[in-house]
Amino acid sequence: MKKFFTKQKSKALYLGKLFSLVCFITLSGIFTATNAQSTNPSPYCAATHLNSTNHCSNGWGFHFLNFSLNGSSYTATCDNSASYRFLNNLGTWTTLSPGASYTITMQVASTIYSTSAGAWIDYNDDKNFSSAEWLGPNGSMGTNAPVFNRTFTVPCNAKPGLTRLRVRCDYNLVVAPQHGCGNSPQNYGETFDVTVLISAPSSSPSADFVIPDTVYVNSPVKFVNVNRTGYVGHEWDLLNFGGNVDATTVDFNYTFTSTGSYQLKLTSTNCSGSAFRTKNFTVVNPTSKPKADFVASKNEIIFTGSNLEYVDLYDLSQYGTSNWEWIITPDQQALAPWDFSNGPTARYDKNTNLYFYGEEKYDVCLVASNALGSDTACKYQYIKIVPPGAGSNFTNIMGVQTGSDLDTGVIYDSGGRFNDYSNSEFNTFLIAPCAATEVKLSFVSFDTENNVDKLNVYDGTSASGNLLATISGNTIPQTLVAKSGKMFLEFQSNGTTTKPGFEARWSATMANDGAPKADFILPDTIYACSSGTDFIFKNTSTGILEGQANYDWIFEYDQFITYPPAYCEACDEESPEWSYSTNQTYSVRMVLKSCEGNDTLVKSFVLSSTTNNPIIDFSVDKRKVIVGESVQLSEESVAGCSYEWSIFPTSYTLEGGS
Repeated sequence: MKKFFTKQKSKALYLGKLFSLVCFITLSGIFTATNAQSTNPSPYCAATHLNSTNHCSNGWGFHFLNFSLNGSSYTATCDNSASYRFLNNLGTWTTLSPGASYTITMQVASTIYSTSAGAWIDYNDDKNFSSAEWLGPNGSMGTNAPVFNRTFTVPCNAKPGLTRLRVRCDYNLVVAPQHGCGNSPQNYGETFDVTVLISAPSSSPSADFVIPDTVYVNSPVKFVNVNRTGYVGHEWDLLNFGGNVDATTVDFNYTFTSTGSYQLKLTSTNCSGSAFRTKNFTVVNPTSKPKADFVASKNEIIFTGSNLEYVDLYDLSQYGTSNWEWIITPDQQALAPWDFSNGPTARYDKNTNLYFYGEEKYDVCLVASNALGSDTACKYQYIKIVPPGAGSNFTNIMGVQTGSDLDTGVIYDSGGRFNDYSNSEFNTFLIAPCAATEVKLSFVSFDTENNVDKLNVYDGTSASGNLLATISGNTIPQTLVAKSGKMFLEFQSNGTTTKPGFEARWSATMANDGAPKADFILPDTIYACSSGTDFIFKNTSTGILEGQANYDWIFEYDQFITYPPAYCEACDEESPEWSYSTNQTYSVRMVLKSCEGNDTLVKSFVLSSTTNNPIIDFSVDKRKVIVGESVQLSEESVAGCSYEWSIFPTSYTLEGGS
C-alpha cells in the first residue's frame, strides 16, 4: 500500500514595529525588483500618488513590503523617485485558471499610521481596472505593518491570455474597488503592476475523490477531492441521510458515529458544466489502540522579534484515533513564549496550531487514544525558534540587514557609507559564515559620540557570547577575532548627537573538512528483549563542524511511502535512541543537513530473538583524567537487555544515567 501525506500552508500574523520600509508581493517564485518600468505604458490607465515624494526615507511607511499570490512572492525595494512601477522585468508572474479561487496577500510597511491595500485584475483586457475587477471582499485598514488577505474567484468569462494584476496601497483611507485607476484617494502610497496569464477555459468537468483505506467509527475522516483547482464549486452529499448537501468545501471532513455501509456523492462544477461521482464504503470499529504519529508544517523558524510565528501540527495517527492531546515542552507554566492559537482547548484537537513570540526549543508529544487504549509519540527538540541567522549580502547596513553567511563582507552603521547613524538606535548584526573556524573584523573608520553611542562585539551568535570589545569615540579599533567562527555586533545610540559611525570588513577562516557524509553504527542483527528493545544509533558522520549540522531520522523507513519533506521521527538529534517490539527486518534513514551540504543514508537490520548469553563490552571516551573532569561510559554489549555498572573505587559522582 502506498501512503501519501498532505499538509496545509501555515498562517502568519505580523505584529510589532518593522524597520524595513519597503512593500512586497508573492506569486510564482520569489522576486526582487530590477529595471522595473516607472512610467505607465500606454494604453493602460494611469496610477498616480501625488504626495509620495520621499515616501521611503521619511519613516511613514506608505509603501509595500510584499505581496503574494498562487505560490509566488515579490519583495519590493522602495523607490523615492517612483510611486508607480510596472514590473515588466519579471515576465509572466503567475498563471490563473477561470473558475479557480485564490488568495492574494499584501503587506504595507507603516508601523505608525493606518494604511490600506487593494488589488485588481484586468479580466476583460480593456486596459482598465474597474470596480468589477476588484479582488476579494471590501477593504479595511490596519496598523503595525498590516497584512491584507483578499480571496477571489477568477470569472469563467475572463479573457484568456496575458493581462495585468495591479496592487495599490494608501494612507488613512480604505483602498476601495473604485480606486483602480487615477490618483490614490489620499495621494500617498504606491502602485505595482505585474503581468499574469489567464489560462484557457477548463475542459469538460469530472468528479472524483479518494476514500481512506479504512474508515473508523468516531474517528474524523477526510475525503480528498482529486480536482484541486479550476473548479467553481463542489457539493458533498451523504446519501444515507437524504439528498441535502452536507458540505461545499474542496475536501470533505466527517465523523461517523455508527458503523455500517454508506454512500457519498460529489458534484463538481467548472466553467464548462457539472459532473458527479458516487462511491460506497464501510465504517468499522477499531480493532486495536492507535499508533500515534504527527508532523509539523515547520521545524525551524528564524524569529526576528517583529512578528508572531505560527506552526501547524498535523495528526498522522493510525487505527481509528478518536481523542488527541498535544503536549508541548517547555509549556506556559514554565513561561515559555508560545500558546495555542485557538485557546487552551486546542490541545485536544486532531490538528492544532501554535504561535510563538520568542526563541526556544520545544519537545512535542501527541497522545492518541480510542476505546481500546492509547499511544504516545514524542519528537524531541522538534520545533526550534531561533534568532536571526545569516543572509547573503557582501555589503550590509545595520538596521537593514540582520546578518550574513558570506566568508567576507562589509558592515556599515545605519547611515551607510555616506550618512550619519540616527538617534535612539538599537541594531544587531550576526556574521555567521558556514564552516568558519574564526572570524576577523577590521575597521576602516570609526566615529561615534564618545562614551555614549557604542558598538559591542561578541564572540558567538548573540549578546550572551564572550564580549570582545565595547567601542566608542573616534579611534579606529584594533582587529577583533571571534574564535567560535561566529561574531555578533550590537550598536546603540542615545537621543541627541549623531556621528558618521563606522565601516568594518570581516574575513573568515574556513574549515577544510571535505564534503558532508552521513553515517551511523548499525549491526546487521540486533537481538530482541522481551520488554522491548532500545537501541542507540551512534552517529559517525564526517565532513561537518561540531554543532553545524542537523540530523533527521526515520526508524521504520519504508521506501514505498511518500513522506512529507519535514517528516522525521527523531528531529535534529545526533545519536537518538529508539525502541522496537516486533521481530522483523527494519530500515533506518538518516538525513544530514548542514550549511556545507546535505547527505542521506539508509541502513537495514534484523531484529531477532536469541537464547545465547550476552557478550558484554563498553567503551570510555578518555582513560586518563584529572580530578574534576567528566568521563562518558558507553555500553556496547551484544544481546544485552538490562545493565548494572560497578565502579571502584567509589570516589566519583554520577552525572547522568543510573
